[in-house]
Amino acid sequence: MEINLVNDGEAEISSRPVVEIRWQKGRLVAADGLRDFEVVDAGPNTLQLRAKSTITHSRLTPGERQAMGWLRFNEEVEVQIETKKF
Repeated sequence: MEINLVNDGEAEISSRPVVEIRWQKGRLVAADGLRDFEVVDAGPNTLQLRAKSTITHSRLTPGERQAMGWLRFNEEVEVQIETKKF
């Protein structure tokens, strides 16, 4: 499963988002952050993709898409995703 941040608005986004991912069934086998993001364990069946602490400013222009990371489970699962500000 790939996780992408998409700006489908009309204004530039210039924050350091945190994406929290939760699931009920299945076991997470592997996960990794891409580019400027890292995976942070946030508890049972929950993890976060966060901007690395070395990144001070990130921006996403309208219509732009940025790959944040990927997850692999031992079976097909449904996930809930919430975006927060860092």
